[in-house]
Amino acid sequence: MNVGKWLLGVLMIALNVKSHAQVYREALGVRLTENNVGVSLVERLGNHLTVEGIGQKTKVDINLSASIRIHKNLIGNRLNWYFGGGAQVGFMNNSNITYRGVHAVLGAEYKMILLPVLISVDMRPMFNFYPYPNNLPLEFGLGIRYVTKKDEKKNIKNLLPGGNNSKKRND
Repeated sequence: MNVGKWLLGVLMIALNVKSHAQVYREALGVRLTENNVGVSLVERLGNHLTVEGIGQKTKVDINLSASIRIHKNLIGNRLNWYFGGGAQVGFMNNSNITYRGVHAVLGAEYKMILLPVLISVDMRPMFNFYPYPNNLPLEFGLGIRYVTKKDEKKNIKNLLPGGNNSKKRND
């Protein structure tokens, strides 16, 4: 177990403030694992549902994965935990071998208050079908993503008097 990942999780909980401002709709960034860096895109499909796509090149293969994730609030709406599952496909380096697999995901994410940054930590147990050399890998990841689309419905301007949700008066 990496102590740094747990400390990051505790720090995220300690810094969380309940707020209704700038919740994301889409975020793009990197997902770091023990030995690899991948590109990650998260798209919110509903209030408690996201889809994540990951592409990464490792020493052994190039792989693509997609997950459906269900979110639950931990503290406020900025710190969530999530669970879900998905599938992956990979192409082995230096051979014509293609493999497929399924995975589960369990993690937590924090949307920073003043910055358009989304941070996540997760665990992905995977089952890769033959001929992948490691059929049951367990992957721990740290995601750092830039919020490319914020949720306008949760924007602070819409919550303040005189914002978009306020009725205009004809005086």
